[in-house]
Amino acid sequence: MTATTTTTTAVTATSQQQQQQQQQIPVALYIPNLLCYIRIVTAFLGLHYSSSTTNNNNRPWVATWIWIFSAGLDLLDGLLARALHQTSTLGIFLDICADNILRTCIWMAAMLEYHHLSYMTTNDEDQQSSSSSLSLSASYVTMIACIIVSTEWLTMVSTQLHSANDGNDGHWKTARLNDPWLVRQVFAGGFQGSPLGVWTIYGLFAAPLSLWIAAHPDVLQQRFASTIPFFTVFQTIAYAGRAFGFGIELYLTCSYLSHVIDQDTNNNKNNNNNNKRRRRDDAVAAAKER
Repeated sequence: MTATTTTTTAVTATSQQQQQQQQQIPVALYIPNLLCYIRIVTAFLGLHYSSSTTNNNNRPWVATWIWIFSAGLDLLDGLLARALHQTSTLGIFLDICADNILRTCIWMAAMLEYHHLSYMTTNDEDQQSSSSSLSLSASYVTMIACIIVSTEWLTMVSTQLHSANDGNDGHWKTARLNDPWLVRQVFAGGFQGSPLGVWTIYGLFAAPLSLWIAAHPDVLQQRFASTIPFFTVFQTIAYAGRAFGFGIELYLTCSYLSHVIDQDTNNNKNNNNNNKRRRRDDAVAAAKER
């Protein structure tokens, strides 16, 4: 009994010491937040290498591994935030921004690469027969990339505002208790509590990266396919997961818009009722004065 009490006291003292140390560190300098800054910088660094004009076959490799490194830090910052008791509202915001910026950079790089391929084949007499199909592919990639990037940022705004309007002080992923079963399964355990969540988060990151790799058939696609068994299957799973995630994003955005419309409708009704009540009171007061 005494040993148990001593252990509990020691754990409590350690926890209090950690909390005191956290109070001495500015929130902006929390280690998980510093990792988010690094993730944002590396996302743009990868974009820089991807769009470099030098004819260097190492350029796509460098960009790819920079982005993989940035995505890997996403797994690390959450673990450190919980282990070091350095969770914060700023950290939640930075984590979402870093995720979206990384994916936006990869989508944009893939789009630009397809346009570059289309331009090169158009000016190459030996490959002009395939230039029309590449031009069409570039147009489709551009449209898909712009739609997905726009939807991701719309979803970010919608989920954050919806959570704030509901007065939820926790993480936005935990504020989905009233959603349909399918949506709750996606967000269960922060995307890690069900196969649907894992598939969705895999598609979010792997789909743009797969498209970027496919835009380099000789430099990246063949080498990844020869190194990783069933690589094309993983690419297909990523595209399917991204399509499924797109449906979830549309639901979240439409859900928030419906919430806003209902709020505005109720506010208008309340304002109209208040105006009617005010006019009635004014009429009663005027009648009494007469």
